[in-house]
Amino acid sequence: MFAVDTSPRSRTRQYSTSSSSSTRSMAQRDSMDIDSAALLDIQRALDIARNTEGDLDHSVEKYLEEQLTGVWNRLESRPNTYVLSKDEFAIFNYFVGRYQDSKVAEKAIARFWSSYQDTGSS
Repeated sequence: MFAVDTSPRSRTRQYSTSSSSSTRSMAQRDSMDIDSAALLDIQRALDIARNTEGDLDHSVEKYLEEQLTGVWNRLESRPNTYVLSKDEFAIFNYFVGRYQDSKVAEKAIARFWSSYQDTGSS
């Protein structure tokens, strides 16, 4: 059976960006295209982070760190059974270098791929 996050909290967050620089990276331009009340989700935040050259927008960085903390807390609470969702895997994979020596992380990644392959073949 797969673990599913059924908590009422949202995986999106409101954020705003500001920049006075006339030269902006692609990620900064992307984030500026969203108005100040835009919703930030994991995939959007990861896209911005992956395309940022230089310093990552603080609100995007904070959002990603908060999401990672939530994923890691769920993994630690059920280290032998928790199966990451696609979004959880994406956020965890972005920061995987932090957990390269962790057996919990190694097993969680293996469970994700096992479940992903199982569900993708039907």
